[in-house]
Amino acid sequence: MSITTTLRPPGLPSSLTYPDAPVGALLAGAAARYGDRTAFQHGEQHLTFTGLWDQACRFANALRDRGIGPGDTVALHLPNCLAFPVAYYGTLLWVQRSAPPTRCSRRRTSPRNSPTAAPSRW
Repeated sequence: MSITTTLRPPGLPSSLTYPDAPVGALLAGAAARYGDRTAFQHGEQHLTFTGLWDQACRFANALRDRGIGPGDTVALHLPNCLAFPVAYYGTLLWVQRSAPPTRCSRRRTSPRNSPTAAPSRW
């Protein structure tokens, strides 16, 4: 008897359609839409969508400030904790730094003021 099957549960699509948008725009949009709702939880600690956006922008700016640039490799080796999504999304924001419209400012960002993010230089 085979342990795999080609049958899908009723209503489950055969494939998913993903938006053609940079992850930074998705993250900024989620922060604007969901704000102070919990995005990640680890034990009793919570990270909101807005907190994730702000901290990921700070992480992206820290990569820039440390001289990480195009062609450099960034490796993430973290335990399962709230620092991981911050580092992950911050790294993706830095990689996509030149892809408008998502940009992180050096000051505290507020995705609620814009559909994507507060514009500024990297």
